[in-house]
Amino acid sequence: MTTTIAITQQKGGVAKTTTAIHLAAGLARAGHRTLIIDLDPQGPVAPGLGVNPPADLIPLADAVAARRLAEVILPAPTANLFVAPGDPGLDPAAFARLPHRATALRLALSDLRADYDAVVIDTPPSLDLVTLNAVMAADRAILPCDADAESVKSLERTFRAVRTYLQHRPEVDPAGFCRVVVTQVDPRRRVLNDWLDAQLAPLGDAVFRTNVHKSEAFPKARANGETVFDYAARHPAGTATRAAGELTGLTEEVMAHE
Repeated sequence: MTTTIAITQQKGGVAKTTTAIHLAAGLARAGHRTLIIDLDPQGPVAPGLGVNPPADLIPLADAVAARRLAEVILPAPTANLFVAPGDPGLDPAAFARLPHRATALRLALSDLRADYDAVVIDTPPSLDLVTLNAVMAADRAILPCDADAESVKSLERTFRAVRTYLQHRPEVDPAGFCRVVVTQVDPRRRVLNDWLDAQLAPLGDAVFRTNVHKSEAFPKARANGETVFDYAARHPAGTATRAAGELTGLTEEVMAHE
């Protein structure tokens, strides 16, 4: 059975795409045939994985609308990992024109469930119709959050929006749908880190035990079109190995939860 996980947060800059890329890569490295779908119109996922989409690739929104999603899926350098690249045509208006505008992605994915063990969906930093499609298609949602007051406020807004979306999915238990991962941890900001822990404490087990620290390895890996797992293998010194270990830990938590 395919597990579909949406990575979402209203606020940008909380390592949402980094989380999506590395969770997908971590699942693939663990032997799970994994598809990552990029719903961000900036399309950061494919280049972050070292994938260069051809110029004549069908726009993702069109592929979803026509249930031709398989035609835009490309292999990534990581074994077992595949990507459906994002493009500038991914905006709420593109989905608003569809007959099943809130469930178009879920319908398109239903044709591929036998082909993948896991699907990871990266969403834009918004709570619009595109993100609604991701939530309606997902079995779970992971919400990245860092030690920033606006990030926490955005987290609360995202929780509320997701619960509203799930009113249209009576088969889903809203209480267990969302989990939070703390990202971009800077150990030098102890007061802020303690503050964030206090803010998230009421969520209990809905917060992953694994925290992901801020690391220069992420932008360096991205510049090379590779994951931090591959970057750490070539540069074992510094923070790259710790970053890879933390993301492996997060992947293991996700697999245990599922």
